[in-house]
This record gives sequence, C-alpha cells and structure tokens, in this order.
Amino acid sequence: MDNSILEFGEKNKLKNISNYYQKIDEIPFDFNRRKLTVVLEDKLNNKKLICKGAIEEVINTCNRIVYQDKVIPLNSDLMKMVNKKITKLNEQGLRVLEPV
Repeated sequence: MDNSILEFGEKNKLKNISNYYQKIDEIPFDFNRRKLTVVLEDKLNNKKLICKGAIEEVINTCNRIVYQDKVIPLNSDLMKMVNKKITKLNEQGLRVLEPV
C-alpha cells in the first residue's frame, strides 16, 4: 500500500513532498483503533490529518465526504453507498486509497 501511495505521488508531481510538509504529530497504528494517524503542516501553517488503516474505522470517524467534487456532510444515505462500495472492493481483495 505504501508503494501505491508513493507511485501516486510521483505520477502527480509530488515527488518532493517533504519540501512542502512537515510531520508535527503521529498516533501510531494500534489494533484497537485499527489505523495510524499523522498530522502534517505546510509552510503556510495549514494542517492536514492523514489516516491509514481499516477503511471501516477511517470512514466511521468522518463527518464529511468529497462527492461529485464537493465537500458535503456525510449523511446516512451516503454512508450506505460508501459501505456498499467498500464491501464490493474488499470482496475483490482490493483496498481503498483516497487522495485528498
């Protein structure tokens, strides 16, 4: 999965991403949370939170979603749609990566 993330960065001209962001905090992966969380800060002091782990755990902590190129509240209808897609991808042995 990490290689896929790096390949995405290279294809999208994010090769030197460490020149733009600095890691300011991290919550390591653990089996209770089922995810790892990192907080990055850019040169303008904008912060970005990145989670990597079980998609079910990540999505359950979200209250907004990017849908049709807009950030909108994650309501129950959208959650059902997302869970249906996650189930289908997991059944195919695939994993979800979402660049933000």
